Amino acid sequence: MNTDSHANTASVLKRMKTGHRAWFWFCTEIQEGGPVLLLSSLRKDPLLESLRKTASQIQPANDGSVATGLLTVTAAGVVQFVGNSVREEHLVFLSKLVSDHVELHQEFAIMKDAEMMRTDEYGTIVEHHRDSTLWEHIQKSTVSGTIEDTAERLAIIPANRDFWFWMTENGPDGLAFLLLGSPKRDPDGKQFAAKISEIRNQVPESPKEISGIARKGEQGMLLFSTQQPVEIGQKIARKLIADHATLRTALKDLRIGQMSGGKFIRIASIFDDDKSPFGQTLMAVDNGETVWFCFGSGEGGGLHIDRDQSRVKAAMKSMKSKNKTRGQLVRAARGWLEFQCRTPYPGFLRDLIKWAYQSRNINPDVIQLRGARMTQVGKGGEVLDQQKNDKLWGRIDS
Repeated sequence: MNTDSHANTASVLKRMKTGHRAWFWFCTEIQEGGPVLLLSSLRKDPLLESLRKTASQIQPANDGSVATGLLTVTAAGVVQFVGNSVREEHLVFLSKLVSDHVELHQEFAIMKDAEMMRTDEYGTIVEHHRDSTLWEHIQKSTVSGTIEDTAERLAIIPANRDFWFWMTENGPDGLAFLLLGSPKRDPDGKQFAAKISEIRNQVPESPKEISGIARKGEQGMLLFSTQQPVEIGQKIARKLIADHATLRTALKDLRIGQMSGGKFIRIASIFDDDKSPFGQTLMAVDNGETVWFCFGSGEGGGLHIDRDQSRVKAAMKSMKSKNKTRGQLVRAARGWLEFQCRTPYPGFLRDLIKWAYQSRNINPDVIQLRGARMTQVGKGGEVLDQQKNDKLWGRIDS
């Protein structure tokens, strides 16, 4: 019975996510030896009938102490045991239970840093017990829906696949929070909306928040598309990085794109400060402004971008390059920069990447060109040539 109960508990823990709740029955020692924990889903066993039936088959030892109540998983992934019979000693015995069985049942690791909260007859919390030293030897497992889980998902999500996103500047514990959801599994977003509601219920104030679609480009650039102002997204994203070290790598190149009428009206990185003139002009592209370019290969060439077409024409004229072209620089709907021109230039992208690689240490903003493509367009608007080379662009960070 003891072995079976541990396996059943592990199966319930395996399905635990942030916001989930379950009934618990815990005994510090039973006649068969050792502490035991029983769990039953609140949704599947609303009247506690199943849990009581199982608990009735277990005989506590003479000095065994029993606690019952409600288990919840916070947005931070902390498991809390709440009930009017929990005591500090139960936390000690719970850590022993996890230590003794986590090797066989890895799901038990979710209970690392668990808390016991005793309530009075009115449901008010009168005691709150927690002790990190009890769990130092346990490796915490990632709980679905936490910031750690989100950071892991951002690192592995495939390119060009859409995800729901929602972020708020004031989530659980006063920290910024980011949540991801899969439209493939939740096409209408109802489950994702329910998760957002669960987190909002843990926050007393009504903070700033934005939501929309997240997409990672082929070169790893992350784009959050939303109908809300870019400035709100930038502020929240900066706070996310400040509050959570685990998100710094994943969000360092994040861009926020504001949409209206199915089109981007502005795209901006989360750090718009201290940009070079080159970087500021790239930002103008994302802000919907018309930006022109000219490019020539080799010595005496290079890339020139400007909002003034006449200056671009003058720069083009002064270039000594054998291969050169000019046109308009735009941001494609899927996130990459696109050099649109009419003059044929078969090796344009290869030469552009070579120039960007050689220039990146002088002007780091050129790295923002990563993943850019080229399209040659005829007078009638027909596409004559398209160039892309994501593999070669990948070397710009080396």
